[in-house]
Amino acid sequence: MTGIVVAVDEQSCCVRVEFPDRDGLVSGWLPVMQDFCVGNQEYKIPDEGNQVVCLMDEHCEDGVVLGAIYSNADPPPVTSRDLYYRRFKDGTSLQYDRDAHKLSADVQGDIDIAATGNITSTAPLWTHNGKLTVTDDVTAQKKITATNDITSTGGNITAPAGDVADKVRSQAADRDIYDGHDHVYISTAGPLHSNPPTQQE
Repeated sequence: MTGIVVAVDEQSCCVRVEFPDRDGLVSGWLPVMQDFCVGNQEYKIPDEGNQVVCLMDEHCEDGVVLGAIYSNADPPPVTSRDLYYRRFKDGTSLQYDRDAHKLSADVQGDIDIAATGNITSTAPLWTHNGKLTVTDDVTAQKKITATNDITSTGGNITAPAGDVADKVRSQAADRDIYDGHDHVYISTAGPLHSNPPTQQE
């Protein structure tokens, strides 16, 4: 039977359904069918106004909501057999296009990911648009290229033997050396010239 959801009980995952073909009969609380309930679990429940299909007994006293269906008033949001699509009321959507082999997510808010193990991703190129904050060490097994300034507020730079300088200096000490170095100008019979910088080694 087909009806319209008129009430929702979020705690029990049940709804009440009105059946227009039965003179507006309103059912008791009907459970909404889920794919899993024990071990693996799922939770989904339709809002009021959703058109649903129900499996009912002959007196419409007991039954179960099998799922929601589209109607002329509420048509499908996409029309392609190659798409798996889910859109939420706040505008967030998830889509997989099997023809284009593309998974898309448009999230109207934050995304939180927590893992008790490692996270591994593999791709030819990973592009991030926006700022990035990392709260722990970063290890790079290949070179790092920057097209703009690199700013540090402290810490150490370790230069391996034969590279840049065979020393380990704190970045703060490097700034003290180079920010404080000067040139001494000497007046001679000719044009002014400068001595080499007096910076430390």
